[in-house]
Amino acid sequence: MNLDEIKATFFVECSDLMSELESGLFSITPDDPDIEIVNSVFRAVHSIKGGAGSFGLDELVHFSHVFENALDFIRTDIAQVTQERLDLLLRASDLLADIIAVSRDGGDSIDASAMTAELELGFDLQSGDDSEPEEEIEYAAVPISIMDMELGQPDDGNQYKISFVADMELYLCGHDPRQIFRELSQLGEYSAVCDTDEVPSLEEFNLDETHLSWQIEIKTDKSEDEIREVFEWVDSYCELSIEAGNGEVDLSDADLDDVFADFEEGDDFPVDPFDESLNDDCLSAEDDASTVVELPVKKEKSGAVEALAEDNNKPEPKVAAAAGKKTGNSVKKSKTIRVESLKVDSMINLMGELVISQSMLTEEINASGVGLSTSLGLALTQLQNLTREIQGSVMAIRAQPVQPVFMRMSRVIREICNSTGKKANLVFEGEHTEVDSTVIEGLVDPITHLIRNAIDHGVESPEKRLEMGKPEVGTIQLSASHNSGRILIEIKDDGAGINRARVLEKALENGVISSDANLSDNEIDDLIFAAGFSTNEVVTDVSGRGVGMDVVRQSVQAMGGRVSITSTPNSGSVFTLSLPLTLAILDGMVINDSNKVFVIPVSSVIETMSVRSSDISQIGTGGKVVKLRNNLVPIVDVANEMGFAPPRTSYEEGTILIVESGVNSIGAFIVDSIIGQQQVVIKSLERNFQRVPSIAAATILGNGNIALVLDVDNLVNKKAKEVAQQSNLKLTA
Repeated sequence: MNLDEIKATFFVECSDLMSELESGLFSITPDDPDIEIVNSVFRAVHSIKGGAGSFGLDELVHFSHVFENALDFIRTDIAQVTQERLDLLLRASDLLADIIAVSRDGGDSIDASAMTAELELGFDLQSGDDSEPEEEIEYAAVPISIMDMELGQPDDGNQYKISFVADMELYLCGHDPRQIFRELSQLGEYSAVCDTDEVPSLEEFNLDETHLSWQIEIKTDKSEDEIREVFEWVDSYCELSIEAGNGEVDLSDADLDDVFADFEEGDDFPVDPFDESLNDDCLSAEDDASTVVELPVKKEKSGAVEALAEDNNKPEPKVAAAAGKKTGNSVKKSKTIRVESLKVDSMINLMGELVISQSMLTEEINASGVGLSTSLGLALTQLQNLTREIQGSVMAIRAQPVQPVFMRMSRVIREICNSTGKKANLVFEGEHTEVDSTVIEGLVDPITHLIRNAIDHGVESPEKRLEMGKPEVGTIQLSASHNSGRILIEIKDDGAGINRARVLEKALENGVISSDANLSDNEIDDLIFAAGFSTNEVVTDVSGRGVGMDVVRQSVQAMGGRVSITSTPNSGSVFTLSLPLTLAILDGMVINDSNKVFVIPVSSVIETMSVRSSDISQIGTGGKVVKLRNNLVPIVDVANEMGFAPPRTSYEEGTILIVESGVNSIGAFIVDSIIGQQQVVIKSLERNFQRVPSIAAATILGNGNIALVLDVDNLVNKKAKEVAQQSNLKLTA
């Protein structure tokens, strides 16, 4: 890797550290601050500063240093946390993100002097002559006889031996060990020796491996904890041990002979190396493959070697796990690797081709008449199971928790509350729910618009909430969960709910509905998604242009999802986004209608049924509904709606699929037959052709033919509106 590639990796790491910084700052509360969270955000800024110093990013280093000092101020005294200081730290994190962006992308440098002054003032970091002069104290000299004093040897400070072995990830993340040595040199007198014994010959050299380690000796008046702070920003990428260097013994392999030499011939050896109980104790450690037994020695115990405890003059072995140590007494974290998104996307595409090939093989074997009980049939079944397992593993690589998206909403709420003068808290639930990264990327805009709408239109002003007997501060609950192969995102507020009378009035003014329209509550609520619709009289920085909610619906539908509303006056509203877990592969119900093959997502199918003519009713001039447990459900004639066949005259010969669209919204798809259920690879029509109404995507079947994936929401809502316009009935849809 060249320097540019290493620097790019550093900025990727900065993005992760900034996410950790922002989430940590939003988690700190003045009433009950958590010192562990404060420490974590301090380490994030410290790591950014350390990496920036390796690349000579002076502006980033300087501001990170001031930011770090501010965090250290409250880390030293947690009682100093106030809301004003937290707000200042949040604004400082915004500026830090801007400085990182400029350092990465180039451009005009950012003047951070104003924010630096605010941090120094807000956290008492000023240096100079502002402090009050110390009061002079009068004293009288006391004669001292030097001859009466016992003089000891001068204190040379603490001596430490440091073993530092860097992982390859340390270099890949842009860290430079020389930066560590420079910081150590500021603590006292030190020497460092690089161990090159493990470096292979040029013919055997592997660029993906590191072979260097360092043995460092330092004489300083600092404590061991202060020395460890120097390595804090690389502690995940190295093996580190720090020992007091005042004559202690390091039980490395090279020193074992010296240890045993302390025992003269004929002495009783304190531990029998052939004792089976000793081996059992060793194997009971956390990592039986790399445990060590600490042997008793006749030398003074140190941080690395301890004398064995004695019980009735019988020494017992003390076992300590030594595998994966990154410090003297901590276990190294599991490693992660960074992979370019294009490589993961390529693997997902190959996985899709494997699914298609497996479907083709299945169809060929079924057509040949080979039974599933034959050896070929059993091999096919095993291949299908393995394909599904591989697919799950591959999709899990691209799966990410929705927490980063949720955390970004904290800033949105803070900005909207400052603009509107309202007060609201954000509550998370299920933020660790995982979903495909492609879906996560599309969640940001819809959730942002919904939260802005919830505060601007839903949550009342603090004065009005107190008059209504509500808490002064409103609550926005953001939750995520899995449900039937889909992810549900809910944005819930405890505000005023939707003013349906006001919505109807504005819809009539804008010509969205006719004056004789008879709409249900759900249909009235649905009007807020109309393009250009807004109940605000004045356009503000927050809302009023009527584009936010329209963007929400379009964005969600583009991902194959749906959005629905439930609202209760004076109690609040709940916006529910239902999205596929992945945009690559789905379980589909393959159907046949008029010799055309279509696919319906299995997650949308509730049940299948056959009907009699008496179950079908005519509504108006053409709409038909089916009676389902005392509910009237609009029928969608699939082939006719898609333009492949005339309207169906007989319904008894077909099969009806009851499908779900949104909350409490269902429809009935009438088709000739159901071919079966199989996994299908989604191919976007919008990306490869153009957006087609009523079609969500396309797929390639096992026989090589193309099948259309139906847009269930579009078809059900379209038919429900047609039927509703021809009658005064309030249908289930």
